[in-house]
Amino acid sequence: LLQGQLSLADWERTKAQLLDNDALLTPRCVMRVKTVLNVGASGVGKSWLGNQLAGKTIFTESDDMDSVTQKCSKVVVQDPPLDVQYHMIDSRGLFDTHKTQAEVQADLAAFAELAPNGIDAIVVVIELQGGRFTPFVKMTLEVVESFFGATVWQHSILVLNKCKKTPEQIWADAADKQPALETKWRESGTVICTVPRGKEDDQGNLVVESISPQIRSLKQAIATTSQVDQGNLVVESIATQIGLLKQAIVNTSNVYDSDEFRQERAKLKRKAEEAEGDFKTDAWRRKMQEENVLLLQGQLSLADWERKKADLLQEDEKAESERQRALSLQRERDQAVARATEERRRAEQRERERDQEAARA
Repeated sequence: LLQGQLSLADWERTKAQLLDNDALLTPRCVMRVKTVLNVGASGVGKSWLGNQLAGKTIFTESDDMDSVTQKCSKVVVQDPPLDVQYHMIDSRGLFDTHKTQAEVQADLAAFAELAPNGIDAIVVVIELQGGRFTPFVKMTLEVVESFFGATVWQHSILVLNKCKKTPEQIWADAADKQPALETKWRESGTVICTVPRGKEDDQGNLVVESISPQIRSLKQAIATTSQVDQGNLVVESIATQIGLLKQAIVNTSNVYDSDEFRQERAKLKRKAEEAEGDFKTDAWRRKMQEENVLLLQGQLSLADWERKKADLLQEDEKAESERQRALSLQRERDQAVARATEERRRAEQRERERDQEAARA
């Protein structure tokens, strides 16, 4: 503004926008942030679960096997009663009917940019109709572990959709049919939820079991109507179910991270640093630095960052052209002044010479 590169009206608009952003960002200074990643095959209820956690429709839902979530997306939802801010990432399905497994895994790698500080909870959504570990379910679990690594179960909450069995029965089935995986789950402290009738079950029961005593005691505290049977807590009402899941997320203490995520973030950092070098004017370079901060904090997607960069580069080019024109005009003025000064000097010299000639005469 003071350099004359911004009009007062534009300055006022920018000031108002920054004040709005400041008001939105202020709660983040006092609220705990929990980054939650929903993963699973297409059509198993990931987006529905995200909507339930958010308390409103923010993700597109679908029951078919074609992935409606075409790209990784993140929304920020504040939960004042728990003093928590959820950063919820809804990934596309692990098995998109139109993509190869390698392509889907490549798509999933994109959410590394949305979780700059790692992931607090990985919610693995599985459709377990009849409570059976079908080949597809087994393949889903194998892909989850192959992509995230064996430590994934230390950070996971398994949500078994359309499953009428209790978690105790699921544990027994896992011990019988997937003993190695069941052992990993128990040793890792994995939380298991079963949803009997999925998203249509407004009156149904959600059964939640955790082998962690801390989570179990927490379930006892927040349940309103329940019956306890060998450590399993049956909670009635969807609201309580979601509240229970939120509490499990809040109580996560270890953050999931991996070499792949760190490499992706390193690439983003290099990309951001290189972008700053493309700018010729300090003013627009500083604006690019602001966008880089948002990108590296996971508040701006790479696609949006690219668009912002393109727009800022255009403005930078205009500003540089204006600067060059101003410099050119200044050079012309300086040259004109120099020529005038030289002409005046020569005129004075000629005047002195005439005076000398007159004196000699």
